[in-house]
Amino acid sequence: MPERVPGDGEAALSVGPFTLTSPPRRLLFAGQAVALDALSLEVLAVLAEHRGDIVDSADLIARVEGEATVDEVRLFGCVAAINKAIEERVPTGCYIAHFPNEGFILVVPDGTEVPRRQSAPSRLTSIIGRTEAVEQVVARLREHRFVTIVGTGGIGKTTVALAVAQALDASFDDGICFVDLSPVADAAFVPGTVASALGLFALADSPLSGPWAGLRDKNMLVVLDSCEHVIGGAARVAQSILAGGAQVAVLATSREPLRASGEWVEPLLPMRLPTEDARMSAADALRYPAIELFVERARAAKADFGLEDSQAAPVVALCRRLDGIPLAIEIVAARVAELGVLGLAAQVESRGLELTSKRRSLPSRHHTMSALLDWSYESLSEVQQSILQRLSVFRGNFSCAAARAVVVDDGIDAARADGGLVELVAKSLLTQVTREPSNGLRLLDTTRAYAARKLEGSGERKRILARHAKHLIDLLADAEGDWERMTRRDWLGCYAPWIDDVRSALDWAFSADGDASIGIALTMSSFALVRQMGLDVEFVTRFEKSLELFAGLPSLPQPALAADTDATRSREAMLVAALERTTLYEEPAVAARHRIAFLERLWISAAVRADFPAATRLSARIGRIARSASDPIGAQIAMRVRAQSLHFIGHHKTAGSLAQQLLAQAPRKIPLGYSPSPIDARVWMRIILARILWLKGAVEQAATMARECVERARTNSPMGHFQALAFAAIPIALWSGRDAAIAEAVESIREIASANALAQWQPWGDRYRDALSLRRLAKGAREEVELARPHASDANLQDHLCTFDARFVTAAAVERVNAGTVGWCAAEILRVHGERMSMRTSDDPAADGEAILLRSLALARRQEALSWELRTATSLARRWQAQGRAEQALDLLAPIHARLAEGRDTPDWLAASSLLATL
Repeated sequence: MPERVPGDGEAALSVGPFTLTSPPRRLLFAGQAVALDALSLEVLAVLAEHRGDIVDSADLIARVEGEATVDEVRLFGCVAAINKAIEERVPTGCYIAHFPNEGFILVVPDGTEVPRRQSAPSRLTSIIGRTEAVEQVVARLREHRFVTIVGTGGIGKTTVALAVAQALDASFDDGICFVDLSPVADAAFVPGTVASALGLFALADSPLSGPWAGLRDKNMLVVLDSCEHVIGGAARVAQSILAGGAQVAVLATSREPLRASGEWVEPLLPMRLPTEDARMSAADALRYPAIELFVERARAAKADFGLEDSQAAPVVALCRRLDGIPLAIEIVAARVAELGVLGLAAQVESRGLELTSKRRSLPSRHHTMSALLDWSYESLSEVQQSILQRLSVFRGNFSCAAARAVVVDDGIDAARADGGLVELVAKSLLTQVTREPSNGLRLLDTTRAYAARKLEGSGERKRILARHAKHLIDLLADAEGDWERMTRRDWLGCYAPWIDDVRSALDWAFSADGDASIGIALTMSSFALVRQMGLDVEFVTRFEKSLELFAGLPSLPQPALAADTDATRSREAMLVAALERTTLYEEPAVAARHRIAFLERLWISAAVRADFPAATRLSARIGRIARSASDPIGAQIAMRVRAQSLHFIGHHKTAGSLAQQLLAQAPRKIPLGYSPSPIDARVWMRIILARILWLKGAVEQAATMARECVERARTNSPMGHFQALAFAAIPIALWSGRDAAIAEAVESIREIASANALAQWQPWGDRYRDALSLRRLAKGAREEVELARPHASDANLQDHLCTFDARFVTAAAVERVNAGTVGWCAAEILRVHGERMSMRTSDDPAADGEAILLRSLALARRQEALSWELRTATSLARRWQAQGRAEQALDLLAPIHARLAEGRDTPDWLAASSLLATL
């Protein structure tokens, strides 16, 4: 038994819903001690004392270090233990956040903590000659809210955009969101990339289905950098962002305009140069930005470099030949120490880098950069050339460690690789974008494309791409450990930028030249990341295709699947069989958790399309895998999905028992390797219990459980909040006739779906509002209302609507019941169908209304669904009364009516009472 506390003489410090006492040091929750070791308690105490401030890792270690040595590994272990202990008692109540290279902070969401505002990445180099351009863009942004900086490659668009962002940082209360689109290979991926950077929760196929209402109250600048290769996607996202927030501005950079509504195009010209060829002094030359840039970059290569009068003319001529392109000037200036000014001028001239005409057109600048890259590449050693080629496999920023993982082999050891990286940075072929060791390096687009062409012709492309994919697998294995000690936001900030590398690696792995076994392993490893980023749909499709390819299965067309239930089930069976035959990893535990993760995603697909027999089969398979691997986490997941499946198929007693068991176990936080659901299991178990309580006739208990579920879900996730309202609070209120209590809830789910780009859930809010409006209309006017029915693919919503208003019951809904695809609402749908058949004359036994009503009654009793049983008994009793069978009607209805101890103000109970009074 946990000891009772606090005791006399103890000082207490509030930590959200917890109390931290001293001496002795204890953490209390609801008067009970939380099991944490002494070191973890000291860590928590130090952070609690500095609440609201980041505590440096070294300072934290120094404060808590006693007789035992404390290092970062042990410190992270303490943080993971604290967060786990808190999460088990109050999900998302408070937590310790870790900011790489900064330290730790205790976050207590009690209104005192303000989320850290985003800032633009800091520049490592000074801006030269762009002051006027920066000021111009700043002014345009204040006038127009949407500005695109347009210019050729290497002209300095990103540099200017960063300077503008930093100049405006104080003007935006919610800061700057900088989104690098250069790694994004397809315009279709732009919405997800930007939504993730903005912290928007998006599980839809396309977050562009509606305005980004989540930005409505934001005052911020969104920078979309390097849009030229994804113009269409960038344009649509920019317009959606502007529509979502009236105080949000967009700054884009591109080689061409986005051609979007409201866009102001700001051309970025080459750096200013002397217009005459006459000789001039060094002082005169340095008044021009292009010359100033050359000198600064030359000094970075040769510290004692100074422009002399005799060198001014050659440098001016050199910069003119480079067309005033900043990147070209930087690359050339980096070789001053090696060749000197005159040597550089001679080399450039001999290479024919001068413009082919006096006209400064875009093609001529492309010619300049291409020739310059050839010249720079040939100046590299063979090792440096090989390093540059290999680095081209990275899509975005990368670390030195990542570079080594791809570059190092028998021919290039770690020391030579590190030296090569330094040389490439010095020669401006590799850019150091931040001082962060985690992602401080990158190749500019122009250089990456050039190096990729060289890798293509080297004969080692396949080997390097395989090495890149394997590094990503290792990186994502590290992410599993970090998941336990970082907040979700910080974790995504660290790993989400790798998503385009994952995409490109998978595209290669499943190509004709690739390695499908690596692709399978990478897909499994990346599944948790993509789920946390809301990219389920895209990656499940990738994985299903990869399984088909890997196992030699025939690929079925998606349109056929959508229309053919048998084809869908056949494909599911093939995919599961392929998964079972696929050896993913040697360790059984690892293979088990990845199989569980993928099967759960197939389960989600079945549940969303309301194919509950398929969901039940998949949940049973997850349970078998968990048992065979003796996996307690897998068993917890299996219990959750099985409880949901069984409830919707109509086995409420077993479903309720599983839900109670799971809640009693205090469910653990799901490790990342299992691709955890963004919805807390305790939310869904309460949804199930609330629904089952109502079906049993415990109307008040159901309403109480639904309210508790909604309160817990509010701090869980937007999706959890949505489902607590849509599957529990709103249906229970509508079934109970308490329409007035849920008008706000109906608008809430519409708002949540819109604000978080949950496109597939948007119809729920719209149709629930319709159902509520129908209920409010006068009875005589109801038949004049035209019903807007859900899409045929949204059977789950259709099932719910059938239980709110009989006019929603269609032939398709009845067919789902007859086919056994749905069970929880089957008795009610059969009741409505039976009433309709009772009003018709037919010789078909299947159309016998009374037989259908009796079938409904038997089903409700078998499911112990007293609420459906009362509705059906009322319908039968009314029919029998009309047939002169009043005594039989009374015998049927009275005992059912008497069993209801709650909900005696509901329309169902009142209707039954009124009928009983006439019998």
